[in-house]
Order: sequence, then structure tokens, then C-alpha cells
Amino acid sequence: VQWIGWAATNIEIDVSGTYIFQVSGVTTYLLDNVRIRGDTYRANVAKFPVYLEAGLHSVIVPVSSYGKSNGSFITTLIKHVSGNIPHIENNDFIVPDIVNGFLASSYIVNGHILVDLFSIIITNGDTMKSIKEWKIDVIVKLTATQNENFSIDLPELERGQSTSVSISIPQEIAKLQFEYCNEQLEIILKKNDYQSNPTKLSLRCRDFDNQSYRYTFLDSDSSVQKAAVMAPQFKNNYGFTSTPFSKGFPIIYTMHGASVEADSDAWTTSSYQFQKYAWILFPSNRGPYGYNWEGPGRVNGLNALKYLCEKLPGVPKLRTDLRADCSRLLVTGHSMGGHGALVFATRYPDITVAAAPASGWIKHDTYPPNVFQRNDFNMIDGKLFGLIESNLLEYAPDFYAANLKGVPFLIRIGSLDNIVPPWHLRRFARLLSTINENIDSVEISEIRDGTHWWWGNVGSDKMSFFFDTHINNPKENRPSLPQHFSIITVNPTSFGSRSGIKPLQQFTYGSASKISVERTSNHIWKLKTHNIRRLGFVSKSLFSVPYKRPSIVIIDDSRFWVTEALEDFNVAHFCRIVGTWQVCFGEDWKAGEKNDVVAGPARQVIQTAPVAVIYGNSDAAFEAAKYVAHELLVQGRFVVTLLDAERAILDGGSAVLGKNLVIIGVESWEKFGVEIKDVVKVPGGIAIGVNVYTEGFGILFLAPIRGGGLAVVVHADLKTLDSVCKLIPTRVVPHIAVPDYIVVHGKRFDSLGLGGVIEAGWWDYKWERQNNS
Repeated sequence: VQWIGWAATNIEIDVSGTYIFQVSGVTTYLLDNVRIRGDTYRANVAKFPVYLEAGLHSVIVPVSSYGKSNGSFITTLIKHVSGNIPHIENNDFIVPDIVNGFLASSYIVNGHILVDLFSIIITNGDTMKSIKEWKIDVIVKLTATQNENFSIDLPELERGQSTSVSISIPQEIAKLQFEYCNEQLEIILKKNDYQSNPTKLSLRCRDFDNQSYRYTFLDSDSSVQKAAVMAPQFKNNYGFTSTPFSKGFPIIYTMHGASVEADSDAWTTSSYQFQKYAWILFPSNRGPYGYNWEGPGRVNGLNALKYLCEKLPGVPKLRTDLRADCSRLLVTGHSMGGHGALVFATRYPDITVAAAPASGWIKHDTYPPNVFQRNDFNMIDGKLFGLIESNLLEYAPDFYAANLKGVPFLIRIGSLDNIVPPWHLRRFARLLSTINENIDSVEISEIRDGTHWWWGNVGSDKMSFFFDTHINNPKENRPSLPQHFSIITVNPTSFGSRSGIKPLQQFTYGSASKISVERTSNHIWKLKTHNIRRLGFVSKSLFSVPYKRPSIVIIDDSRFWVTEALEDFNVAHFCRIVGTWQVCFGEDWKAGEKNDVVAGPARQVIQTAPVAVIYGNSDAAFEAAKYVAHELLVQGRFVVTLLDAERAILDGGSAVLGKNLVIIGVESWEKFGVEIKDVVKVPGGIAIGVNVYTEGFGILFLAPIRGGGLAVVVHADLKTLDSVCKLIPTRVVPHIAVPDYIVVHGKRFDSLGLGGVIEAGWWDYKWERQNNS
């Protein structure tokens, strides 16, 4: 049983000044009633500066636990003396490895070496004013006697802000060979006559043939992220490698569990064996806990995969024939990564050759202890409950299971697992066997008296045989396409394709869409659709598969020849505009409608582009904006631009151009190109359709940005603003998953949770209020 409480106290400050305050073991806490991000996982992060006057200050910390275990946290308070000077967090950085003497993430395009990337966390210790016009000097040690150096500008930091800073190593340095394997990087912050003490970073030296290695890449938000790989061991008779495959070596795509570092030897070479005919990729999920391989975690894995296939990081010059094939994956993972394997495989069935989740859970709301966190759902009616639940369905692999019909599947569980009960994967195995109409179609490997983890869980002879059968061999294996199959999704933006068919747009968002496919022997495919407005075939690209296209498709009784143009939905696709299906051309329709890239829900704002948080002219708006920036930093090392509304519109809004926006407490959101027809400002409040909300109410809504991108806007009076900001979708799985918009009553929401939600809903494909809202 879960228990929840508050720990409250006062601290006495003798001398006014700036202090570094940290509370570890909790996600958030209140200091003088201001929300501050905590160090949830006790990783010695989230050390933020605060200004405290001499006297008493209140500290309130939410505490929870389960059963007989103790809820605990640690509070640290340190006097900060550096004034208006930024400082580097010494324990928090991402760097590439050195592989056979060269930086892992250097790669060659048209004969030119492109730069490596690393990132550090920098904090503005001044809580009164921003810092700007600082420089970062970087010294690169190649040997014990040879150094190279370069300099970059430090981005402007708001008062008290911490952020991740991405640093590129110039190509003339990145191409050089390293002979030094300790403290190869020194970072110095400089301005005018001031120079900080150097911060020293060490890069691991790794052997390509015998060790895993880490590479870095830019994620969708332009932050530096990491992944690790183990290269194929294949060699031909001449001692050099070449590929026996038409597109490259397949990939074992494996996802780690909670608290595990993706690039650790314990997770890589100690858990998995090198494969002769396959790469092994270990994406990071943006951190040891990350995002449950959902949302930003799912996107992070795709970007790590794309980088591997396009750039071959760390591969020696003479071995570039070891190219990787992103269209043939064996998807696996342990614990949280077992859930990730279910999420990935059910959304990307075309590129999933086989799947083997281990000790994983199916979905968040059936995984203890999360089943005990839904106590306030009895405070709302069935319709509102359904709207909230529909938003969680996107990451429910059991709902998506039909997409895996015919895909080879193995589950790996321990009979005595009390962390993730084996019931989860047993249930999924039964479900998939039913879909396959074959009780033996899913292989169950259950270890008697096995617990949650044991050495050999993911790398045993059983798993190795499964790998060898489906991917670690010289054949280009791919499961046969069933004669009859279904495509199911509740969000086309997070779904790949099945048999090359990709849903592009729905009629009703937040509801399931389905395509039933019957393949006939004479190259005719019959499609029956539900809640599908546009669909098409994926092009022959990085993630495409060589399924033979039909000559004719019949979609809900409308017959079409599949021309060359229709083999790429970006050129031509099928659309149902006026009741019957027709062929539509080009991508102009995407400018004013939801589409396969931009469609919501609200949490998509942090998944598709760099993020800027813009705040209005109140302390409440600034503190809420800073909390969002720090939340994204701590949870996923996001690079966040934080600035006030007046500066954001300078120079035509150049500082936020190309970014998704989170806009807090700004009256004129339309200045940033935010356009939504059904949210109208009225005297003293906001109207949605015929419903008018004034003082005490607040709204959070998603909207498209003119010219491209997404914005989440929070609008409320000052007393209600922080209440609504708690709903900004930055967390891995928020208690209340916002659809496209939500309206709350501030006081009721703070005390009753869901009982304070007044209205919620979805925009339709035209970004207008949907009838079921």
C-alpha cells in the first residue's frame, strides 16, 4: 500500500546571499512556496542557486513510499561565493570514446571529417541577473606533450539557470590521433580578465574489436546524447571486413532497465556476446531512468539508430564496409527496457525482424506500484476519464499487439521476479499467440526460481540461439508477411509502417485507427479503414523494407493502381477528403492540418525540435519557466532556451526560430505565430467554444506555430498559474496526461487533483475543437 505525506521545516539563514540548495530523493520541493526541481534519483544533480535573505525560510518536501519501506530524502545547503560567474558541474558530462586512437563520433562525408560533440552542464550562480559574453576555452590533450585548443561563446544564461551546453570539436582537431588516455579535455570559462580553474574530463580509450564503445550525436532538441555499440566480428579471408548483406549488417537493438547506464561494461560486454553478423546498439533513453523508452526516450533511440546507420561512428577507416542496416532489427531489452522492446516493436513492425523482451512490464498503469497512484480518478465522470485514458493508450503495447502478427517472439522471465511480476510478459505472450492463432507462436523462456535479474538473463545460450536463428547469420532473414493482418495506432506520429503502409492522418484524434489488410495472390491488396483520413506507402529510405508493393489497392471499395509516385507518401498518397478515397499530391496539406510529424498530444512539444521556454513579466511566470527548463535538464539533459517575452520577439523572433515553444503567462501568444481558432481571449479570461473561464481558472493548450513547429501555452491569473504549470508535459509519465488542451480550477486542482479538471479534449485534424471534447 502506498503512503504519501509532507515533511515541513524552517531553516534559519544567518547571512543574506546566494546558496546552492539541493534535495535528493524527491522530484520536487517547495522553498518559500516556490517549486524547485529535486534530484529524484540521488545522482548528485539538480544543485540550483537560490537567494536567501537572513532569517527563517520554509522548506516543504513531498514524501511517499510503499509497504513498510521508508520514504527518505537528503537536503544540502552550501554558501555560494562566486557571484556573477558561471560554474561547471564537474560530475555531469557526456563525451565520446577514443576508438583505436581516434574520436568515436568523427565521421567522413565527401572526404571531410565532421566534428565530434560533447556536452557539459553550466550554471549561472547569480540569481539577480543573466550572464552573457562569456567564452569557453577547450584544451585537447593528444599526447603527453601535444595540446590543441579552441574557443566558443557561452550561450546567455538566465538568472539562476542551469543548462546543457553542446560543444563541437573542430575538424582539424577531431581528425588527429590520440595517444593520451587520461584527462584529455580541459574546460576553462573566461570573461575579460577572469579565468576559471580548469575542469578536466577524461575520455575512455577503447579497442574496436574487443570492447564496446560510446559515441555522441545530436538529438531532436539539439542536445548531445550518447549511445554505445558492439561491432560485428565478421572478417573475410583477406583479414578485412566486407558485408555479406545487400544493405549492411543487421542490428540487435537493446534497451536498458532503470538505473542502468547504456554505455557501462556491465550492460554491454558483460551482458551480451559479440555477434559475428550483427551490430549491437545500446541507446541511452536520455539517461539511466529517462523516459521509459516512451516519448523523448523512443525518439532518442531512433536518432541513435539513424546516426549509427548513416555515420558509422568509431569504425576504423579500413573497415567502413561494416555498414549497418536500420531496416533489420532484433528488438530486445530488460525490465524498463523490456517494456521499451514492446513499445518499439509494436510501433515499428516493418523493421522488427524478431523481438525478445526480458523481465519487462506491459504498460505504466498496470505496473505496480503505479496501480496505486490513481486514487483521484473517482473524482471525475466517465467521459473525462476516457479523455485522459485515451492519451495514455499511445504507449500501451497490448493495444498495439496486432501489429506484430507473424513476427518471431521470445519472452524471458524469472518465476520469482517480484520487481516486475512474470504475469506481464506471460499475458503478452497469450495475447500475441491469440492474434497469431497459434499457441506455439511465442516462445516462453521462464527460469525456475529466477528473479528480476541474473547474469545470463539477456545473453544466455537460449537468447544466443534466438539471435542466431533470426539475425546473427549470413542470411537476410525477414518474417513473411501474413495474408491477413491489421495496422493499429492511436497516433500516426509515433507509428512507423506495416507492410510499407503508413497512416498519415486521422479523422478523430485520441481514438484508435485501424486498417485491415487482405493480400490476394494476384497482387491486389484490399484495405478496410477505420478513423483514417490519409494513408500512404513509405519510400525506399533508411527505415524502409523491401516488401513488394501491390499492383492494385482497393481501399474501402475504391480501386487504385499503385503508380511510382504512390510508392512515396511525400510525393503522393491516398486521402479521404469528401467521403470517398482519392489520390492527393505533395505536402502542402501539412501546413494547416495535423499530419504524420506534428499532431499532438501536448507532450509532443518536447519531442520534435529544440525547445524554448518563454515567460511573461511576473515572478511567478519566471519561476515556473525556470522550473520547466530545469525539469527537462535533470530528466533528459535537454538544451533549453529560457528568455522573457520581450527579448523573444526581438530581431523578428530569431532567438526562437525553428524551436518548439512553451509559453507561460504571456498575454500576446499570437506574436509568436501561435494560431488556434477555438481559444479566444475575452475580458478577464479565456473562452473555448461557448465556455468562458475567468479568475481562478487556467488553461494549457497545444497549438501549431505559423511556419512550422508546436507551442504549449499556459494562460491563467497569477494565483492559478503555478497550478496549471504542473501540467506542462515534461515528465516521463505524468499523473494527468494532457490531451491537446485542459482547463482546471486552481484551488480545486491543488486539493483534488483530477477533481479540479473542468474540461479537456482534442483538436481535430484542422486544429479545431473536436466534438468529443
